[in-house]
Amino acid sequence: MKDRFKAKEWDSVLRLPILMFHFVSLADHELQPEEIATFVGELQQGRAYKDPLHRAAFTDLAEPGTFKVAFDTVMGPMTDSAAAIEKEFKATRKVLQKRLSNEEYHRFFVSLTGTGLKIAAATGEGPHNIAAREAAAIAVFIDKFGVDMDAGKAALARL
Repeated sequence: MKDRFKAKEWDSVLRLPILMFHFVSLADHELQPEEIATFVGELQQGRAYKDPLHRAAFTDLAEPGTFKVAFDTVMGPMTDSAAAIEKEFKATRKVLQKRLSNEEYHRFFVSLTGTGLKIAAATGEGPHNIAAREAAAIAVFIDKFGVDMDAGKAALARL
C-alpha cells in the first residue's frame, strides 16, 4: 500500500498514528506510562494487523529512525495549536481519500481506532476501562475523518 503514496504523502500517513496517540493519551491531560507501553507494543506488533495500510504504517513506524522523524514533526510546531492539528487532519484526510478506495479508507480508520481504544484502555479507568475524556477524543478523531464505523467494520471482517 505504501507504493500508492508519494513520499510526502506517506510521511503524513506515518504522522497520523502518532497524532492519534497524542490526541487520545493526552485527552485527560496526563501522559501515562501504560499508554506509552501500549502504543510501543502496538508498533512492535504492526505486522499482525489485518488492514494492509495499518500494517504498513506501523511496520515503518517500528523502525526507530522513521519513528523519530514522525514523532519530532508531530511534537514540534504541528501541535502548538488546535489550528495546526486541524490543518494536519484535513491534509491527511485529503491524501487518504485520494489514494484509497472508500472501503479501504473506512477499514483503515476502524483498524486504527482499535489501537486508539487499546491506548485508552491501558490505564484501566471508567466503563470498559476507558476514561470518558479518552473515549470522547476517539469519537472526535473518528468525526474529524468522517469515518463510517459500520462500513469499516464490515470491510475489516472481509479481510
